[in-house]
Amino acid sequence: MNSIISINYDIKSLLLIGPKNSGKTSESILYALKNIHEEKCIYYTSSSKNILSERISSNNINESWQHSNKLFLYEAPIINFSFNSIDDKNLMQVLLGIIKPIEIIKPNKIVFDEITPFLNFSDLELLEKVFKKIFVYLNFYKTKALFTLSEPVSQRAKLVGEILKREFSESYYLT
Repeated sequence: MNSIISINYDIKSLLLIGPKNSGKTSESILYALKNIHEEKCIYYTSSSKNILSERISSNNINESWQHSNKLFLYEAPIINFSFNSIDDKNLMQVLLGIIKPIEIIKPNKIVFDEITPFLNFSDLELLEKVFKKIFVYLNFYKTKALFTLSEPVSQRAKLVGEILKREFSESYYLT
């Protein structure tokens, strides 16, 4: 599978933003599997690990990835967003939940695939602090990162996107 855009996967941190079916997950999979026999990668997803695993395998992408023992799939906790009780503390815990695996695995790279649902902070300063903390760990362990977000549709979502872009080396919009 060829990359749909020319992305420099060797930079420190990437942010991919785009609508549904724009290729964000496909790009994330390519990123995760590049050099998979030499580099450890954590793939943190808001979808099912089983679905992701099937998608990797069904696309005939690097068929030996399962035998490399270097790709670690993590599912973000399921949050029922129909309740108004989802507060910043819960969202913060979901995002910071990746720190322990980073400390244990010490990956060369990490993918945060489709984290848009976990960015609905009412306190945007707290969101920025959470991302700064994540980046402290990524920098400490010299871990490259790729994050994917849905295309922002509301003004507030655009503000969140702008906050996040401050932390990234490069960002790309997919269509």
